[in-house]
Amino acid sequence: MCGKGKADFKLLYPDSMSIKEKLFKIASTIYGARDVEYSPEAEEQIARYQRLGYGNLPVCVAKTHLRQTNFLISSLYRELTLQCMVNIVGH
Repeated sequence: MCGKGKADFKLLYPDSMSIKEKLFKIASTIYGARDVEYSPEAEEQIARYQRLGYGNLPVCVAKTHLRQTNFLISSLYRELTLQCMVNIVGH
């Protein structure tokens, strides 16, 4: 129940991880992925965001339940209002 007991919340990864390290941590821990593949567009976006200093932002993954082991990051964008990286996963 809400408000009863002590919460044991732990972050999945530290902010200091790179974007790709964060994505792999989410993919492997939450979705059971063995690897993460990146489209050329996603590779460019990740490099750009790292260069601009956004690499320390949290990462949010939007993924369909239909693909558990084929984890392909097809695009990534910075959501200004949420202050996080949002990733689109799929083909």
